[in-house]
Amino acid sequence: MTAFDDFARLLLVTVPELILLGFGGFLLALALIKPLGLASQEGTVMGFDTEFQPGMNIGCGQAHFMTGSAVSLQVELETGSMILAQTSPCTICLDKLKPGDSVRVIKVGDRYIALKVAFWRSGKC
Repeated sequence: MTAFDDFARLLLVTVPELILLGFGGFLLALALIKPLGLASQEGTVMGFDTEFQPGMNIGCGQAHFMTGSAVSLQVELETGSMILAQTSPCTICLDKLKPGDSVRVIKVGDRYIALKVAFWRSGKC
């Protein structure tokens, strides 16, 4: 092999692999650190503060038309306080969110966002 072949291999194989490896490591670190940086609490869905309810046989378009981009939920936090949180109508249909389900509540600005807790992390499986 010549010096040119070694240099070409370095530029065409090794450097892109290192860039991809570094980018993958960055994404992994970001995924692990991001939830730690957000102040979140767990709670239980007590009800829906909207005309859109789980189990309504309507399409996604109609759900978004009825609710806009967010559905309001009444959530009881672990501390016992009740708050009004918001979630996407898709979360209700696709994640099958219903009263009694565990949610993680994240405060963003002046509102609360509710995300369904995965069944293996909720302690209820």
